[in-house]
Formats: sequence, C-alpha cells, structure tokens
Amino acid sequence: AAAGVATNATVMPAFYAYVFPIVGLTAMVLALPGDWVSIAAAGLALGFIGVQAQLATRTNRTFEESFFMRRQNILLAKRLEDERNRAHKAREDAEGASRGKSRFLASASHDLRQPLQALALNSAALTSYELPGAARGLAQDMRASVTVLSNMLDGLLEVSHLDAGGLVLQPKTVDLRTVLAALVVNFGPASRARRLGLEMSDLATGPSTVWVDPDALLRVLTNLIDNAIKYTNEGSVRLELCSVGMGLGVSVVDTGIGIAPEDQGRVFDELVQVQNLQRDRRAGYGLGLSIVKRLTTSLGLDLSLESELGKGSRFTLVFPPDSVRQATPSPDSGVASKIELLGARFLCVDDQEEVVESYRRLLDAWGAVALCAGTSAQAVTIAEREPVDGVILDYRLSESENGLTLLRRLRAIRPGLAAILCTADRSPDIELACEEARVPLLRKPISAERLRTALSLMTNRANLNGDSDV
Repeated sequence: AAAGVATNATVMPAFYAYVFPIVGLTAMVLALPGDWVSIAAAGLALGFIGVQAQLATRTNRTFEESFFMRRQNILLAKRLEDERNRAHKAREDAEGASRGKSRFLASASHDLRQPLQALALNSAALTSYELPGAARGLAQDMRASVTVLSNMLDGLLEVSHLDAGGLVLQPKTVDLRTVLAALVVNFGPASRARRLGLEMSDLATGPSTVWVDPDALLRVLTNLIDNAIKYTNEGSVRLELCSVGMGLGVSVVDTGIGIAPEDQGRVFDELVQVQNLQRDRRAGYGLGLSIVKRLTTSLGLDLSLESELGKGSRFTLVFPPDSVRQATPSPDSGVASKIELLGARFLCVDDQEEVVESYRRLLDAWGAVALCAGTSAQAVTIAEREPVDGVILDYRLSESENGLTLLRRLRAIRPGLAAILCTADRSPDIELACEEARVPLLRKPISAERLRTALSLMTNRANLNGDSDV
C-alpha cells in the first residue's frame, strides 16, 4: 500500500480509492484481537493514512502546478511562434515592396531621363543665346533648377539601383595618387568659387595601387568631396593618402561646420541633412552619403567618420591589405586637348524627337552642325550622302536594333567613324558591350559641359589619329 501511494498521489480520488480500502481493512484486521497492542497497531495504520494523505496532497499540488505551467509555456510558445511568423511575413512584405519599388525605378529610369535630357540640353542651349536681361535670368534659373532635378533623380535612381542589387563590380588596378590628384584638379573651380583651399597630402610610405572598381570608388570620393565643399564656409578641404597598417587609407578632411555626435549615425540615412538647417535644396537632398555607405559596403571598404561640431569632419576609407598591389599601373597615353567644335558635323540618332531637337539646338549654339535622325534608316541615309565627323547614338533605338549594331552599319559606310553612345539604362551588360566595342558611354541625363568635352575629345582623337576607338 505504501509503495502504491506514489503512483496514485497525483490524482486524489484515485489515492483515496486505493488507500482507504486497503489500509482501512488492514486496521480492522489488526484491531480484531482487542488487546492494546492490536488496537495500537490499528491506530498506527490509520495514522499512516493521514501522513500519506498529506504527502499526496503536496504531490498533487506540485503536479497541478507543473501541468498548468507546462500548458502556459506551450500556449506562450505558440503565441511567440505566431508573432514570429507575422513579423517574418511583414518583413517579407516590406522587403518585397522595397524590391518592387527599386525594380520600378530602375526600369523607369530610361523614360524618366529622356525628357530630362532634352530639358537639360535645351536649357544649356538657351543660355548660349543673346537674351534680354530678364529672359537671361529666367534661362539661368531654369538651368539651375534642371541641374538640381537631375542630381536628385540621379541620386534616387542610384539608391534604387543599389538596393535592387544592380551593381556589378568590375575591379581593376587603380593608382590612388593619380585619382586624388585628378580630383583636386576637377574640384578646383568649385572650391575656388567658395574661396576654399583644396589640396592633397601624400603620407603613404609604400605603393598606392589598389584593386578596386574604379567607377564605384570615383563615385564615393566625388560624393565625399562634394559634400565637404558644400558644408565648408571657410578654410580648406584636404585629401589625404596614408598607410594604415599593411593597407591604405584615403581621408577627406574639411574645416566645415561639423556634425554633432548624436547626428553622426544618421548622416548615412536617405534624405537626412543634419548640416543643411536652412533646407537649401541647392545643397542636395541628403542622398550622397547614403550612396557612399552602400558603395563602400559593396566594395568591402571600411568607412569611418570623425567630426566635431564647428570644427570640421574627416571621412576615411580604409583599403584592406589584400587589395593593395605592388605594381603601379602603366600611365595613360594622355588625353588629347580640346579643340573647337566650330563647323564640326555630328550625326545625332535618338528615337525621341525632343532629344534630337535638343542636340540640334545645343550644337547649333556651339557652332557645330547637327544632322538629326529618329530612326536607323534615316541615320544610314544621312551617312551615305552627308560628310560626318562623329555620331551621337542612343542605345535603345528599336526592338530590332540598338546603337552598337547601328554603329557597325554606319562604319561599313564610313570606316573609322568616331562615336559616343548615350543611354539612360544602367544595365552592366551595356557597359560591358561598350567596353568590348571600345565606344565611350555617357549616362543620361548628360550635362552640356560633359557632352562638349566628350565631343571635343572624340573629334580631336579622330582628327589626330584617324582612330575610331575613341
């Protein structure tokens, strides 16, 4: 009976049904002789029932608490699983919506850039004409607004392009000393316009050659320098090249307004401008540093920020040791100097009428001649009957033909014809195809200054070398 108590104690009715008959009958049998020893033995048996009842009660209470606790744990685990599933679905929905937005913007970039390209070129052409004072002011304001709009669209589309996973890195050997020296020259006019000093400090003790995607690196450094110049009212901006252990570091240092400690983690978010208190949109829309963060992550570079409010900022890129190369890339053969476009004849091919008209107006303002074609057939006809110094081609002309296939047809008519390919498409396949064909690629919207530089280089190289691979 004592051994059976532990088995039945978790259910009190079973305990009583088991113990009372057995122990009770035992006590009665013990008491039958009637002497005091028998009666004492029967009393001890009945006392045993009381002791076992107390033990059973405690055991039953422990069992019930354990049972209900386990039940609560199961219910809690189920609720947590449901919450986790809902959170996972919400995250997947949000990521899907973000990917959908990025894919939409990436695919819509061509259609968005086409009218903006025409607007940019037309506004540039308008400012080239002799206009009355009020009209000239309106034209200049319009061109400035187009520039802001173009920069914002570029930033939004680039962020979407990066988020959609559209960046395909093509690393090459790059000499950081050469890149930084060129950037000092390129940003010289912008820094002088704000009365700022711009210089390079070479503190590296070893080679300055790294293995990196040059376009992505240039975009990072350009954004950092542009940001430093915008937010520095007096003093200077300095580019530093230094050794960091076995690796290399590039810093962009300014004496600008600086960033408060509590804001330093936010400056890499989209549309955040903790420095632009007046919300001056000429200073951008807060996309530059978010693009920098995405690109440096893709490149595998460490990006750090040191800043003190009112004393300036230092953004530093660190190239790991495995990206540093001992060999220095061979120097470029040189870039032909610009020549005047006066009298040059360019065949302009684009399926958008407003774009070819903008080419015509801008080239006319520069003293060049634009031979415009909206289809491949028109372009071939013009090439057969008109002398042409170069051709400006849109990549997407029709479903059956693109700019590169048309260029092969045009060069069959005019061997050695110099060309520039223009597109709003960000696909890396187009860039690779242009590299294989050795045709320069310009991304829309193209500024008037960049187009003029490209045309000058193209025409000058063709005249000097007779070389169609510009």
